[in-house]
Amino acid sequence: MTTIFASVLLIVGCGNNNKSSVESRDEPTISAEVEDPAGSLFHGAGYGLLDFDLEIDIDGKDAIDIEYKVDKKNDTFKAEYKNNIENFDLKDEDAMNAINEFFMDVKLAKDRPKEQVIREMLEYLNIEDYSKFDLEVTFDDNTTFTVQESN
Repeated sequence: MTTIFASVLLIVGCGNNNKSSVESRDEPTISAEVEDPAGSLFHGAGYGLLDFDLEIDIDGKDAIDIEYKVDKKNDTFKAEYKNNIENFDLKDEDAMNAINEFFMDVKLAKDRPKEQVIREMLEYLNIEDYSKFDLEVTFDDNTTFTVQESN
């Protein structure tokens, strides 16, 4: 009886180990990549941006103001996110959290078509029409990307 009981425990134990082994293969693998000392794996220093300034007006009234600036000399940043549509005004860490989500969804690159950048930003911000769209971006290589449109 003891031998049967020990055999059952051994079989059940081995069965669970195989099952958890299979389940762990389905889970995401944690990468051991070393982060670039100049910034993150995906965006470089400061999302690859030194300066980001977005202003959107709706019916001639200020609707969205997002500002993000990196000071590489002091290793600091300035972040402000004002949304008059949803009635919030964030600064510093709170603004950075919201801006981070924005940057993760709307990926900026100097070679992207302006129309695509505008469309993605408006979709993210849930804006259908605007009277002014003013975007000024300085990338970390000092190239600029500017969009100024009025409707």
